[in-house]
Amino acid sequence: MATLKGKKIRDKEYYGLATVFYELKKPKQAIKMFEKAHFENPRNYRALYQYAKLSDDYYKDKKIAYKLYIRYVESLYDKDEDITNYVKKRIAEIKKEYFMKGESLK
Repeated sequence: MATLKGKKIRDKEYYGLATVFYELKKPKQAIKMFEKAHFENPRNYRALYQYAKLSDDYYKDKKIAYKLYIRYVESLYDKDEDITNYVKKRIAEIKKEYFMKGESLK
């Protein structure tokens, strides 16, 4: 019980580390830190967005980013209108890309 009460959320620190790794051109480490920031605080919409965006840019397999974008839209769509519009547009593009290849996103 004490560990639950005494736990401090460290999402801001992970987000800061991720930003530093991104600036240092270390995308894989930045992705991990954005993931940790989102895990620490699931309501941190910027961490989830950056996690999805970097995954989209870094990995060839867009299914990873697609799932993260969907998670963003399902839970945090009302936080930032500009980000939400971009995410919805990107979801549509990924769907179209996989449809044209004849592959499933699931």
